[in-house]
Amino acid sequence: MSYPIRSRSLIGIFFPRNSILQISGIWNRLTFDIGGRSLTLGEIEHEILRKYFDEPRIHFTIVCASTSCPLLRSEAYRFDILQYQLHDQAVQFINDPIRGVRFDAEKKRLHVSKIFKWFKEDFENNQAAGNPIMAYIRPFLRNNTITEALAENSNIRLSYLPYDWSLNEQTHTNRPGAHGGDKDG
Repeated sequence: MSYPIRSRSLIGIFFPRNSILQISGIWNRLTFDIGGRSLTLGEIEHEILRKYFDEPRIHFTIVCASTSCPLLRSEAYRFDILQYQLHDQAVQFINDPIRGVRFDAEKKRLHVSKIFKWFKEDFENNQAAGNPIMAYIRPFLRNNTITEALAENSNIRLSYLPYDWSLNEQTHTNRPGAHGGDKDG
């Protein structure tokens, strides 16, 4: 594998040129040695993280390097503060109008990440009345306009934001040493 990712197959017709989806078998064929076991990314996500945590907020911590994914946390996840970190990731993602949740008051439409569609069953475990996705996001919202609209209006419809699979890459031209030398020359 090399960066930038360039398509060498027909998959490049369907996905952005520089996307993790360009890597053949990225989820289910490529394996990685972890703790003496050979695992795929799909096994790590579905058979370990989702299965053993049984925690919907895990979806806001799993990052597949695409633009629409939750942002990568700048610290390691630690057992002693994990509940705080999971909550914080949920708040950050859900309140991100590009990646997480956006509200169109005029059309009474709540646009949410496709993560909520793909893993709908993970977010439906609460027994709240009404739409389970809307019920799930409500405690994490920090936008009073959306919170009030959800509380007052049962006619709000749910839509899913388009998912941008292009790499969530950063340019390195502004870093000291990015061109082989230091900032001062």
